Amino acid sequence: MKKDNIFYRIFQLNPYFFSLYFVSLTIGFFHIVFQSHGYLVLWLNQLHNPVLDLFFKYFTYLGDGIFYAVALIFFIVHRVRIFLIGLFSFLISGGSAQVLKHIFNTPRPKLYFLDQHLYFVPGVDVYSNFSLPSGHTATAFSLFLLLSFMVKYKPLGILFYFMALGVGISRLYLLQHFFIDVYIGSVLGVLFTVVFYYLIQTHSYFLSKNWMDKSFLKNNFNSFNNC
Repeated sequence: MKKDNIFYRIFQLNPYFFSLYFVSLTIGFFHIVFQSHGYLVLWLNQLHNPVLDLFFKYFTYLGDGIFYAVALIFFIVHRVRIFLIGLFSFLISGGSAQVLKHIFNTPRPKLYFLDQHLYFVPGVDVYSNFSLPSGHTATAFSLFLLLSFMVKYKPLGILFYFMALGVGISRLYLLQHFFIDVYIGSVLGVLFTVVFYYLIQTHSYFLSKNWMDKSFLKNNFNSFNNC
């Protein structure tokens, strides 16, 4: 992809995901500024029921690093270029989240609301420290943004956005994070995915390699036949 149209591709040919995301960023910013810390967590904690407990208990795994690793296997079979974008996005966004967690070392809802009665979903290990930012949310937004880049039918970006958002909500519902943790986690996931999408789609080194746009399996099969 040429540099002169990369931003058009990123922002104009992915209008559904990005439009929804920018709206949520704006609303989320005002929520952080004007609402008390933990308001949304406590509000969601009052809505617990068996159906939502079961749903969010397992839906949150879509933001797990193992799920992204499985997706990377699919990407490398599909196209090496997409695999590299996903790999770098996953490593850097996830790594950045872990570094920031240890820098800020903020308490999670379980510890922050120690003097309040909270409902905990049965069977979920709830942590107490290293809350900011949410690594699961960073992973989810990175993965589902990348999927929105891959598909030709761009309205699917709506589905991918809400799947990423659902992971973020699950982190609040399960008392693993605060809203600001999820907010910043989403920014990390989107930011680094856009950066690596841009670099790998425009850098002369990657543009010069024809094997980048082929399946990893096809590349190795052709190499075997040429031996």
